[in-house]
Amino acid sequence: MKKQLFSLLAIFIFIGGTYSQVALNFNGNGDYLATDFPGIIGNNPITIEAWVKTDGVNNEQVITSWGSEISNGGRFTFRLNNVGGNFVPRIEIKGGGINGATDLNDGNWHHVAVTYDPALTSNKYKLIVDGVLDTEGDISQSLNVIQDVNMNIGRRINLGFTGYFNGSMDDVKVWNVAKSEATILANMNAEICTQSVDLVAYYNFNEGTPLADNSTITEALDFSDNLGSAALINFTLNGSTSNYVTGPTLTEGITSSVLVENACNDYTWAENSTLYNTSGIYSEVVTATSGCDSILILDLTIVQPEITTITEISCNSFTWTENGMTYTTSGQYSETFTNQAGCDSTITLDLTINQAD
Repeated sequence: MKKQLFSLLAIFIFIGGTYSQVALNFNGNGDYLATDFPGIIGNNPITIEAWVKTDGVNNEQVITSWGSEISNGGRFTFRLNNVGGNFVPRIEIKGGGINGATDLNDGNWHHVAVTYDPALTSNKYKLIVDGVLDTEGDISQSLNVIQDVNMNIGRRINLGFTGYFNGSMDDVKVWNVAKSEATILANMNAEICTQSVDLVAYYNFNEGTPLADNSTITEALDFSDNLGSAALINFTLNGSTSNYVTGPTLTEGITSSVLVENACNDYTWAENSTLYNTSGIYSEVVTATSGCDSILILDLTIVQPEITTITEISCNSFTWTENGMTYTTSGQYSETFTNQAGCDSTITLDLTINQAD
């Protein structure tokens, strides 16, 4: 089993199981995901896969993008492009690109993929739709992705441009190998059950419940071996748009459940018998007999007891409001109470009584 401590910023509050038929809807007007994945840098093999269902409003709709705009070849973008009213897949680097030929604007779910193989002498780039080769070719500008802006899902990395995705998206995968069309076709209908060293980013968008109030969810999980996360930016997360929706029917899949706990001083998680004494989000990957992984997530808040001392000087006597008692002699007096977090806390009165002459 693998343990991973997430950033304290990664606060996920959702209860119960997740579903392989869950996707994320983008309104095309400002919502996107900002991941902590830097992308595949340099001139290295790439495969990106995603399920998309576009509403075909914006002329360019980004699926994923990362890198830098400072020099040609420094950015890698996978998107849809409006060509004569048809929304086709497009691979684009800073300084060049290749359009596909299949119109995806038909209201249906489609699996789209792009591969880049620098070892090939020709046709280094391939666009694949529903497991079938759509277009292949080369870009005259050489690829040398610069690490700058982490991968965005649903918009360009350049703040001067938008490229907001308009429609629904599911099961976004990034691999550091160039997968064959046959491999993509064989596996495109299944969420991933076991982690792979080649899988460097994987967002299955299973955090929410379709069309429910998901407004407490702030980030999407990366179920690759990196176990990162992506901030949900400008999503409404309530209603039929800009929210979790029903996705394509996929088989298998990673399931996840979240336990929210508040504890005093420390907490021992029964799932792994580990004692935690700091707040955070912790996870356990459990492999079932079927081979599918389950992600168990502990959202833990550790509250420390409060120890407070107050000093008072009084003539003849002093009545302490904490307990209503009246003291006539100097000394230290204590009261133990339960604070708002449920922890036993102590307040001490350091009292000096001066007698009148």
